[in-house]
Amino acid sequence: MNGGFDNTVNINLIQGLMDLFDGVEDGFSRLDSMLGISQSRLETVQEHLKLEQAFGFTFDKKSHPTWLQVGRPYCELMKLGLFGKYTGRSVSWSDDGSQPSEHTTEWLLVVKFPTGAFIFGEHYPKKTFDSFFSELKAYSPKYCDSNNHALYFSSDNAKLVVDNIYDIKAKYFEQSNAEKLEKKRQDLLNQLAALDNYVKGCIVAISIVLMAALTLPIPDGSKTLEKVAQWNVLRPWQVREIQEECMKHVRLSKPLLLECHVVETAYANTLGKVTIKSQEK
Repeated sequence: MNGGFDNTVNINLIQGLMDLFDGVEDGFSRLDSMLGISQSRLETVQEHLKLEQAFGFTFDKKSHPTWLQVGRPYCELMKLGLFGKYTGRSVSWSDDGSQPSEHTTEWLLVVKFPTGAFIFGEHYPKKTFDSFFSELKAYSPKYCDSNNHALYFSSDNAKLVVDNIYDIKAKYFEQSNAEKLEKKRQDLLNQLAALDNYVKGCIVAISIVLMAALTLPIPDGSKTLEKVAQWNVLRPWQVREIQEECMKHVRLSKPLLLECHVVETAYANTLGKVTIKSQEK
């Protein structure tokens, strides 16, 4: 018995009922015709009661008899499945090559993440997911398929996983938010750096023109740009375009700087929460 589930009375009750009708001619046929309860249905109910007692947690008994829904409603993270002889199920890509026996059957809790890091968001925080998956592996699965992000637990430690998986996921969801903000922060810094480099380039170009103009011995300053144009340095309209582009990029940098500040503040706050939670653990 695992985790306090004691279904002994109900298991014995089902067994007594099956023994009773087994001792009567056409007993199970009569039971099916009277109450719509077949022998196989009784055997399935008894099997599920034994599973609850062995694993220590309940599951959706209305799901497939050998592929049972575990955990919160509509949550596809966990299944309790029958593996081995005649089941057609196996570990797709076992890390160490081990597989459930083909000569017997065994029930396993399957924890699987087909979309990988996408469970934490569209930004696919791989670093966070890898840490999350490693923590679940620390619960010692009987079989592990790292390539397909799947873990298979026996009744020895499956209950610990069921009891803790949602809290563990919530903890790493916080970390994934921090990873998302860090990526956005870095993207903004890269954009600001690109703008800064562009503006510097414009300033250099204008400086070349001005330095060239200052070397010309022309008393009429209004003719300076026209004279520089004759030297094939830059045309006057090109200088004006550079100036306009420079100012445009300076204007663009202002909202980027503001957004970067907001993201950096959110990142620092999120990182602080994650650090505090880690310390509490």
